[in-house]
Amino acid sequence: MDEEKQFQIKWLSVQEIATRLGVSIGTIYKMCELKIIPHRRIGAGRGVFRISEEDFANYLAGSLIKATSPSASTTQPKET
Repeated sequence: MDEEKQFQIKWLSVQEIATRLGVSIGTIYKMCELKIIPHRRIGAGRGVFRISEEDFANYLAGSLIKATSPSASTTQPKET
């Protein structure tokens, strides 16, 4: 069954990821190089980078910075 799932994976190109995030393809290549976004290198030579839809969704979920209420972000003045 894992083999079937492997062939049903939706693969995204670096260009597709860059377009979705509104950044340059160079930024995505750098994120892959730094292992920020999980990816696969497919093909001979340098090959091409492919990112699964699932890995991209997990990356987005993990990069979420939750907003806090304004009262929680204020700091109390230090006593002198």
